[in-house]
Amino acid sequence: MPNWCANFITFYSDSKEDNKKIYAFNKKLKKLYDKNDKLSAVLEGYGLNPDNYSCRGTITNLEEPDPTYTFFEVQTETAWGPTVEMWDAILGKYPGVQCVFVAEEPGCEYYINTDNTGRFYDYRYKIEIGYDENIESNELNKIGFGERFVDNCSDINEYLTSKKELFAFYGKLVGRKFVSKDQVEDFYTALLMISGDSYYSGLYEYQPYY
Repeated sequence: MPNWCANFITFYSDSKEDNKKIYAFNKKLKKLYDKNDKLSAVLEGYGLNPDNYSCRGTITNLEEPDPTYTFFEVQTETAWGPTVEMWDAILGKYPGVQCVFVAEEPGCEYYINTDNTGRFYDYRYKIEIGYDENIESNELNKIGFGERFVDNCSDINEYLTSKKELFAFYGKLVGRKFVSKDQVEDFYTALLMISGDSYYSGLYEYQPYY
């Protein structure tokens, strides 16, 4: 059984001439999605052979285009990673339409963001934190934080846009100053040493897609 990757894909155009293509693309994709949510069925709907592409997965959500028909988002769930080549092949039928995407596969800590300008997806870090409330504050105090952290740190799921925002977030959370990513990682290491399975956390940095 594969690890499943959540993908958020925005298709967009930068010229009024291509806006009609955004509308046509969305309309056809919706028609195919309404009949069958499998990505292999989408490829077949475009006359493409699914055997030639990585396409194990489904569309999980399809949004309507924005009012000016300049972009729309598709969400998919795919095996192991994003199905980039498949969408590239489909976009070949809509010259001028482009896409950026975010892919998240926590099992292998695979986090991708291709939106370099931040036009649609401006975040660069994801933080997940949760803990067992039975962790004692005095144990946390041994590594420099305690009640303040416990009071603020419960089921956190945050997206942050920069290192500056990342350090500010942790500073507020813990009550100490962070000035480097190494400090944040040391914080995680120390916390995991005392909490073991009672605590879960993740600091993920989105990477470009190669």
